[in-house]
Amino acid sequence: PPCAPVEITALDSDSPVELGETMHFTATAEGTPPIVYNWDFGGAGTRGGTDTNPTFTYEMTGTYTVTLEVENDCGTDTASIMVTVTSPACIPAEITNLEDNNSVVLGEAAYFTATVNGTRPITYTWDFDSDGTPEQIGVGLNVVSHTYTETGPYVVTLDVENACGTDRAITAVIVSGGTRADFTFTPTAPPVILPDTWDADERRRW
Repeated sequence: PPCAPVEITALDSDSPVELGETMHFTATAEGTPPIVYNWDFGGAGTRGGTDTNPTFTYEMTGTYTVTLEVENDCGTDTASIMVTVTSPACIPAEITNLEDNNSVVLGEAAYFTATVNGTRPITYTWDFDSDGTPEQIGVGLNVVSHTYTETGPYVVTLDVENACGTDRAITAVIVSGGTRADFTFTPTAPPVILPDTWDADERRRW
């Protein structure tokens, strides 16, 4: 039978997608097989073969011109579409839990652990006495410690912030002036007294 030149009849994608997500493409071509599909994903990568429904993950945001060239033994055809990769939607920072060890003895470190959801990076601002002057500021400070120099109850404030939101949580810790007992006790076994025994000749032995 005569060879029918190849022709692209449909070309589509699920654009737009967020950065990091996989984009899916679909193509339909008619003509005498075998048909070879050569994909150019807008300069970000290429793929050849018989795949009519490839996927591709872009590494940068932007708009890309995706070109498909198909060929068989008696012809070629080309089609292009525009696709868009957007920045991921930002999820505001949110403190879902804030834990501490409630009370410590003066000189001991108080430990604080925060569970925070949201788009990274997230900046943590810790104010261990709520005087308005934070003692620790930085990214990823979800587990911290602080040693107080005076006794008393303290209100601890944690502020978190990312590109699209802020949140605050408050807890309290009590610093006492007592001391913790730190000793070990090793019991002493009583002496073992062995009974005297006498043989028939009344000679003493142990």
